[in-house]
Amino acid sequence: MGFSRSHWRSSFYGMLAVFAAGLYMASSGLAAHAQTFRVIHYFTGAGDGAYPSFPISINQYGALFGTTSDGGIRNCDGGGCGVVFKVAFRSSGWIFDTLYEFSNGSDGSLPNGPVAFDRSGAVYGAGWGNFEIYELRPSPNRSASVIAPWNINVLYGLGEAPNGDLVVDTAEQVFGTTDGGAFDEGTVFQLTPAGNGWSENTLYAFQGGADGADPAFGVIEDGSGNLYGVTRSGGTANCGTVFELVNTGSNWTKTILHNFQGMIEGCQPSGALSRDTAGNLYGNTLYSGYGQDAGTVYRLSPAGASWTFAILRTFNPGGPVGSIALDADGNVYGTTNGGGAYNFGSLFQLSQAGDGWTYTSLHDFMCPQDGCSPTGVAIDSTGNFFGLMNSGGRIAQYCDSGCGTLWELAQPR
Repeated sequence: MGFSRSHWRSSFYGMLAVFAAGLYMASSGLAAHAQTFRVIHYFTGAGDGAYPSFPISINQYGALFGTTSDGGIRNCDGGGCGVVFKVAFRSSGWIFDTLYEFSNGSDGSLPNGPVAFDRSGAVYGAGWGNFEIYELRPSPNRSASVIAPWNINVLYGLGEAPNGDLVVDTAEQVFGTTDGGAFDEGTVFQLTPAGNGWSENTLYAFQGGADGADPAFGVIEDGSGNLYGVTRSGGTANCGTVFELVNTGSNWTKTILHNFQGMIEGCQPSGALSRDTAGNLYGNTLYSGYGQDAGTVYRLSPAGASWTFAILRTFNPGGPVGSIALDADGNVYGTTNGGGAYNFGSLFQLSQAGDGWTYTSLHDFMCPQDGCSPTGVAIDSTGNFFGLMNSGGRIAQYCDSGCGTLWELAQPR
């Protein structure tokens, strides 16, 4: 299925309400004192972009990187073609820097996933406009200022719609997924540097049905180079799957680790996988037996030659969406699209307590002030949380209901 500009518009546009101004303070199990929620950037739809549709990424230095599916150069059906941005903290506060505005030319357009990094700090991402994988590097004469141009290099036009999380390994090979379209059910691909260009290798092509279909959220990698991902549909109950790809030397072997069965177990994964140091995989589903306004957070744990599936929490209402974050203490963090004190979603923590899990709301989002439609959460090395909202925020020239926000729940700086 291809990209639809209207797909990224918040479903809350007809539901925007005005609440009393104020901030919600929440106590996190990660820190002994309260953390404070605030919006650190309101998107305007101009050079900073609009409608961030994917999770935020954090590099090794604590800088935030993301993409927007609109805004920037307005060469795409009367709208913007999307941007890649960076936000870094300096003594004076957060500084926003647009790294690149897509033009819908040979550079493509419409970023279709979060960004990944290689060892040098270069940024990689997927674009829908030319079905491309792009690389961004700082200009050779980059100034000392945080605001300076980056150069784009389109690695490869895949001819299919790449999406979701990319993996860049130590050999600078790029791994990712393409979603199902009119002629296929999606693939996992590998791009390898070859001379002055790149060669593409399809590692696995999904067949639909029990094999799974529509791997919409990319892949993650373990320390042995194995790849893990989810499909949004297919499997034994047509509710999606969790899969593993193992490099056997001569080819790649795919194994389905879990078939979602619907009902209380959940159906249709709604975000990329996360992996802890013990090898456990965590993710979300959008629906559960309680209806389309519910969902689950699940864990898959390796158990010898098999995997053990467990539901950590079922949400009703408010299905969890987007990226999940993990901390060193085994706590799980995520966002919901709905539910919470104001029914606009929440940032939550799940902490293990005996044989169960304890739910804590760290912040209940207020739409439009905080933004609307969360895309997940990321956590930095000091325990601060960050995320993007697809819409809401402040009314701007290009967005009559707000172009989205970037928020933090952080310790006092």
